[in-house]
Amino acid sequence: MGGPSETCFPIRSAPPLNPHSNIMCLCLIPEHFLHVKLKENCPLPPPSKEWMTHKIGVAEQGLFQFLTRFELREMIFYFIIILPLILSALAVVWFTALKDLFVALS
Repeated sequence: MGGPSETCFPIRSAPPLNPHSNIMCLCLIPEHFLHVKLKENCPLPPPSKEWMTHKIGVAEQGLFQFLTRFELREMIFYFIIILPLILSALAVVWFTALKDLFVALS
């Protein structure tokens, strides 16, 4: 498998027209699989690399109905993980510049 979290689709056919009807989440915990019921329109991880490599024809067409859900997950990841890291780095730079300014003015 590609990453810690990924979405798998049928390789030779499009996902169902009603994407809420058959979506399931399987969580792998050592020696256990859990079936988790997902909320409607919840964010989804990106498609698996295997699917992206081996999909054919009509299977790819179904991907478009999930694009906003992939993007929502990326936005959440950005705002929860990446943005705080950027802001904390900027804060360090800003406080260092202020400290240097006060030292220079003293």
